[in-house]
Amino acid sequence: LLLCADKMITEGQIDSARAIYTRMTDKQYPSMTRLAAYRGLIALDAENAVSLMVSLLRDEDIQLRQAATGSFLRMIPGSKVLQSLMDEFSGLDPETQSAILIAFAARKDKSVVPAVVKAASSENENVKIAAIEALGILGDSTCVAFLAETALQGGKIGDASENSLHQMQNIDMALQRLLKSGEVKLQPVLLRSLITRRAENALPLLLEFALNAEAGVRQVAINGLTQISKIEDVPSILKLINSLNNQDDIQAVEEAVSTVAKEMADANLRTEYFLSSLQGASTSLRVSILRLLTRFGGEKACGAIEFALSDSNQDVQVTAFHSLVNWPDASPIDLLMFTAKDPS
Repeated sequence: LLLCADKMITEGQIDSARAIYTRMTDKQYPSMTRLAAYRGLIALDAENAVSLMVSLLRDEDIQLRQAATGSFLRMIPGSKVLQSLMDEFSGLDPETQSAILIAFAARKDKSVVPAVVKAASSENENVKIAAIEALGILGDSTCVAFLAETALQGGKIGDASENSLHQMQNIDMALQRLLKSGEVKLQPVLLRSLITRRAENALPLLLEFALNAEAGVRQVAINGLTQISKIEDVPSILKLINSLNNQDDIQAVEEAVSTVAKEMADANLRTEYFLSSLQGASTSLRVSILRLLTRFGGEKACGAIEFALSDSNQDVQVTAFHSLVNWPDASPIDLLMFTAKDPS
């Protein structure tokens, strides 16, 4: 009968086809038969099938409910059907609500954002997550603060919120504004989002927040330097050490610089970046640069280590000697022997 109805459509017998499809939607028939019949009815008049879609959302057959929020929904053009789904949303079961939210995201119609935001406050975790994930596609700058707050909940909901912040388009400026004016507790979330998005002009913010009073904020900012920095940013990153007192933070900056510097093909240029940062450097920065030079080696770097052996600061001298001991090759062996034998 369904095949006959399909053929009737090609022959222009629309009313006869509709009658067959309508008959075959009866609950006495198997799910697959009813699915095919409803698909035929929607295909006949997709623009006016909204009421049919809404009735399917409350059908006892789960396959029909799934089809209503999946393939059937994609068959209906315009935003009228979305508004109808929004009107029915609160009275539907959580599984169907989640499916509708997924469908909203797939259609990328931003007119439903208010309804999605409301659904993101649902008491049902699956619905809440589906709404948050939909905001990653549909949301805009007005959703940034909400998602940042929700991310603090942690767990699946927190992860979904952060992922949506990473995915949402055109929100870099909103993230930066909230980062500067918002609460401290939101700063790690916002920083991670800017880092993951590789936001333009994010480096100055990371350098600023790497000196933040809150240890958690500093850690996120410093770790993020490895993801968004370029070779030419090495001197700016090294200068952070002049203002850091915590050894863990200093070590983290060293690791960040080392990771970025590894990408530099020209070893001599890399050494120059380190040596240029020695000018007017604090003791802690001089010590850090010596340790970094040790990681990469090279003749010019070895010369700087030799010069540091006669530094006026004992910490610098000791670090220089340890650098010779840990040098990546045997080139400074004579200098090391001479230093070891020097009674002074």
